[in-house]
Amino acid sequence: MLKKARRIVFLFIITVLFFPHPAYSERGLSVISELSRRSGNVGEFKALVIGIDKYRDKKIPDLDTAVNDAREIADIVKHNYGFKVITLFDREATKKSIYNTLRDMAYEAKENDSVLIYYAGHGEQDRQYDDGWWIPSDARGGDPVTYLDNVQVQKAMRSMKARHVLLISDSCYSGTLFGQATRSLPPVVNSKYYVNLYKEKSRWGMTSGNKTPVADSGTGKHSVFAYELISVLKNNKQPYLSTQEIYTKIAPIVSNNSEQTPLCRPIRHTGDQGGSFVFILKDYIAGTKGGESNTNPIPTARPRRGNEIKRTDHLIAYDNGTVLDTHTGLMWAASDNGKDINRYDAGSYCRNFRNGGHTDWRLPNHDEITSLYTQSRKSGYGYHVKKLINVSSANIWVSDTGNSGAGGAYFTFTVGRKRWDNQSDSEGYRVLPVRTD
Repeated sequence: MLKKARRIVFLFIITVLFFPHPAYSERGLSVISELSRRSGNVGEFKALVIGIDKYRDKKIPDLDTAVNDAREIADIVKHNYGFKVITLFDREATKKSIYNTLRDMAYEAKENDSVLIYYAGHGEQDRQYDDGWWIPSDARGGDPVTYLDNVQVQKAMRSMKARHVLLISDSCYSGTLFGQATRSLPPVVNSKYYVNLYKEKSRWGMTSGNKTPVADSGTGKHSVFAYELISVLKNNKQPYLSTQEIYTKIAPIVSNNSEQTPLCRPIRHTGDQGGSFVFILKDYIAGTKGGESNTNPIPTARPRRGNEIKRTDHLIAYDNGTVLDTHTGLMWAASDNGKDINRYDAGSYCRNFRNGGHTDWRLPNHDEITSLYTQSRKSGYGYHVKKLINVSSANIWVSDTGNSGAGGAYFTFTVGRKRWDNQSDSEGYRVLPVRTD
């Protein structure tokens, strides 16, 4: 009887808090509009997606599905939910690069932003301190100094000014991050429920297992956990999707089809205040009839290309400092950064580059930068590079990483080849941002 009475009281409190009498609340469009991107109440959605299959140390076994899982997650949150995504795959995902990228995100996150951190790779338990580690791609097997301590992830989450931070970890022993409290769904979920969740600060985690190993194999070249997570995010047609809803859908399926039990709780020592991360469909707009919403794709404003100032062959230069290659569909910065830069800072430079009003600039890969190489023309510096693209050095960083212990690769316009060097080196290297137009 006592348990039944407590349950009745709990349901009454939930009903009062989340669903007040109509006389005290607005229904429909006005409530839904609070969480539309046009309202000004919702900040940017950002994601750091890490996937590691290949490890430098042969003592650490390679994985089969982690990078595939991470790529799919990155693609879905970018195209379906409008996230700005930073990816670190395989040899890009060194301890230093993960650590520095987390620090960058902590520094750049603003008050209304929502930040997602996704990790797929090896994990290990620190039994001495009852904690855990992520195993970066350059780790040495059995040497915990080369691992990334969970404490560093917690520090990043705690220091972010973002309203919401969600960590999704598909690795062994990932349950060491959690506090004790949990929250469940109310009996009815409506727009007011999402508004209340969004208003309060949250620092949550969802993991593929507790303090146990988890499976790398599963269905469709994905882990059993990632397959279900991808399915829910990809097939969702509702304007809002909370962390708890995702967990409620995938946890029973994962548990029934594997030896692991997913967890979803606040991350300890990070400042959670009772809210929750809410995914908002990219093309969602508030409706106009009875407060109903629609998720039909609508035209979105695109940054202007600028005014054409010069054209040669298949390259078009614009007055906003960009050059479009009509053959490849790539848009380039009209010139490099103009001074020495190391590879890590080169990546940060691209993420913060804003020419043409675009925010999706990145490091080029080897094949992309090769498309600018020509044997028939030399610039004033003697570099073989196509017209309208100005480089102040022959050596341009590319996104390819790892070779014989080197941290990164660069392309040289003197001989048209990709070469390797350490990530910390900077003398004579430049960065030339690119984006897919």
